[in-house]
Amino acid sequence: MTISTLSAFRSAITFVCVASALGFSATPRMPLRRPRPECGVAVVITASGSDSTDGSADQLLLSALEALRGRSVDRARSLHEEAKAMYERSGSARPEQIELLNLVGTRIDQAVAPGLSLAEVRRPPPPTKEQLAARSKAKLDGDRALMQAVQVFGNKADGERFGKSIALLEEARQLFLTAGSEVERERDAVMGNLFAAIRAEEERAQRVAKLVRMKKMLEVVKQKRKAEALGIDGEEFDRAMSTDEAESERATSAPTLQAVQGQGEAAGERGSTSSGEIADKDTGASLTDDILQAWRRDGVDPNSVEITRLEQDIEDLEGSL
Repeated sequence: MTISTLSAFRSAITFVCVASALGFSATPRMPLRRPRPECGVAVVITASGSDSTDGSADQLLLSALEALRGRSVDRARSLHEEAKAMYERSGSARPEQIELLNLVGTRIDQAVAPGLSLAEVRRPPPPTKEQLAARSKAKLDGDRALMQAVQVFGNKADGERFGKSIALLEEARQLFLTAGSEVERERDAVMGNLFAAIRAEEERAQRVAKLVRMKKMLEVVKQKRKAEALGIDGEEFDRAMSTDEAESERATSAPTLQAVQGQGEAAGERGSTSSGEIADKDTGASLTDDILQAWRRDGVDPNSVEITRLEQDIEDLEGSL
């Protein structure tokens, strides 16, 4: 066997055994499950038998591998760089040696990269008794806040139940976060469903409130149209509504078209009627019922509201409930 053949044979053994020790396979797509320690010994024996420049570079790669096993990543990188420089100077490195150089370099890079280090994963220290007690308390407080949110949400007599229940859910979420990621995951589905239910009910309540306002608007518009048809001045009607708006909190009697009509008949007999006289007789007291305020909130001009359009809007809104 010639010297060149023997050198190539030794390099091949070096490549296969070092690759095995690194966790790579000589066969593509067939990674080894664990290193073979006996190959490591064979590598050392084989490489130490070579006196050539390439053999010295191979020895540097083996030393880099040993440093990597000892978790000395910096030393392994330094030895790898020396071996690479030696291969480049010699200019006679064979393909398998270059591939071996790349394999060792890849393994060093993996050791440096986060999450890919050969060093044992450092587990966080176990929680102390105080930490466990704090997590347990946070879990109980979170469950308590969650139950309270459900109770507040179910109290339909509370006009602020939506805001209160959302605030309690946010408090519960923070407590579950403090209790730990496992508790947070366990409560995530319940929290999400409750959030969605509250938001949906809040939107529905807003639509119902708008529907009530629109129905009151429609009633007032109809009353005004009837009053105008009977010859009652529309401006007098509006001024009476404005006066009643200021007195709406203490007004309890129900307005009737007959009361407004009676004012119109009296106005015809006397020739004129002041708005103060209409207000004094408590006409149209609950016709307003915050209608003017609702108009202002919704941007509605009572003088331009069409009954047909308003009825259609009411019908559409009722269909959405």
